[in-house]
Amino acid sequence: MQSIAVDFSNIHQAGNAWNEYWQLRKDEFVDKKGWELPHTDTLEFDWYDRPGAQWIIVMEDGHCVGGSRLLRTDAPSYGQESYMLKDAQDGLISGIPVEMIPADLPRDHRIYEATRFFVRRDLSPKKAMKVQREIVCKTATTARSLGGEQLVALMPCKIYRIFRRFGFEVVEHDVIADIDGIPHTVGWLKL
Repeated sequence: MQSIAVDFSNIHQAGNAWNEYWQLRKDEFVDKKGWELPHTDTLEFDWYDRPGAQWIIVMEDGHCVGGSRLLRTDAPSYGQESYMLKDAQDGLISGIPVEMIPADLPRDHRIYEATRFFVRRDLSPKKAMKVQREIVCKTATTARSLGGEQLVALMPCKIYRIFRRFGFEVVEHDVIADIDGIPHTVGWLKL
């Protein structure tokens, strides 16, 4: 198993896993969860998939088995969007309850937002845990290598337990809300 941080300058290093990453995102977030996101018949992408983003792709035998996305909280935008949590706070994203978002969201080059965590659903529980660990560690080391000191994320509460298990210090916001019937909260991870 290997992982790679991809941006628009090194897409070629991901090979076929680059396309599979987008296909698996569509499978997870559009087909399985039913989220109303921009997509084609086979790929999911949104307005945060832009220059400045980093995509974490975990591969096994050259095929994507999981991934995530990183975006600096002060990354340049090409429209009205900022980053997912900030935009949700500003009422630009439906489906994320505004009351669960901390009032003091940053726009800081040292803080990255981590989103779109997924693991291919047909993996065994043991393999899925290995992929989760690889995603978490590569997401953190990539942000750190880019000058990041913290990650901010909106995730199911149970995912933060995984981060802690892998040695990360996590502080969860005290407001929890159900998204897709699953308790979620905003968390801060020190890198």
